[in-house]
Amino acid sequence: MHPGIRPGKAAVTLALVVLFLGCSLVRTQAKDAAGAAPDAALARGAELFAGQCAICHGDAGDGQGQFAYLMNPRPRDFTQGKFKLITTVNKIPSDRDLFRTISRGMPGSAMPPWGHLPKSDIDALVKYVRHIHVQSEKEELESNIAAGDLDADHLDARLSELSQPGEPLYVPPEPSFESVRWFRGRRIYMAACATCHGVTGDPVPEAVKEDEDGYPVPPRSFVSGIFKGGSEGHELFARVKKGMNGTPMPGYEDVYNDEEMWDLIHYVQSLARAGAQERALLKQETIVAPALDGALPEDPLAAEWDKARPAFVGLTPLWWTDDRVEGLVVQALHNRKELAIRMSWQDLTQDSGAVRQQ
Repeated sequence: MHPGIRPGKAAVTLALVVLFLGCSLVRTQAKDAAGAAPDAALARGAELFAGQCAICHGDAGDGQGQFAYLMNPRPRDFTQGKFKLITTVNKIPSDRDLFRTISRGMPGSAMPPWGHLPKSDIDALVKYVRHIHVQSEKEELESNIAAGDLDADHLDARLSELSQPGEPLYVPPEPSFESVRWFRGRRIYMAACATCHGVTGDPVPEAVKEDEDGYPVPPRSFVSGIFKGGSEGHELFARVKKGMNGTPMPGYEDVYNDEEMWDLIHYVQSLARAGAQERALLKQETIVAPALDGALPEDPLAAEWDKARPAFVGLTPLWWTDDRVEGLVVQALHNRKELAIRMSWQDLTQDSGAVRQQ
């Protein structure tokens, strides 16, 4: 008997993210310009990037992957160094920022979590993603030197300034939520946010703007309750204070003080639909399939399905919309020969083309 499986049960591990595991070739730059010994972690990061990331982010990490055209928001261009989720003063992500984004994914986009990978593999990906950015900045600076626009003696200092993370962003203690703060936060929201995100937290359709590459970026719906970098207070504080690189979302560190930003954050949190952030987090589940005697049911409404324990499977579309199907309820049954899986979901999209069962 397989350990961990009870008699008469079948355990099905369901991966909640189905990725395009296309094979692409990425040039592994595992040696530096001086011909140093290969960097094993960097080489591993390049290997993982080619197999798991390049299909969206592109072989060169420039955001031009094979399926990038299907996605909104678009995959990040690592060569530009415009990372959205940062917690540093100079807005260049720390290794911890990159690790958190890779391992947790980015709800509200097609970026899935990779937390199931070994820590050493995620560390290798962090190193390779930073390598892409550093090499791109270095090549640009060397072009400036060749054009006579930069002194070669200043290369290292300028490269460090453009590519190395600064000091961690200080997040002051979060005050308790109270009605007076909610009132002050609402006043700030109406002045600073409602033009794009809407008076009620539902975005204004006419407020769709473009990112720095010219792609449309609809304002986030706060009512939907899904935040790319997390919905906790300290996570939102970094977004409000520093903004989101490469997007129309500005930072407000020169506009509001820390107390005012906390008031704004608490008001935005009060608009969010409860539980939405947790449901949007993609993660792995184990589906336990009870054993049946005889044939498996063909009718999805058969009483036998009541014996199967349901599990919620979160979904994320490639082209993000707030009226998406949030997830499936999955159940499984087996008869020791065959396995049946039932998936149920709620889709409120009107479709007059489906006139009969197929």
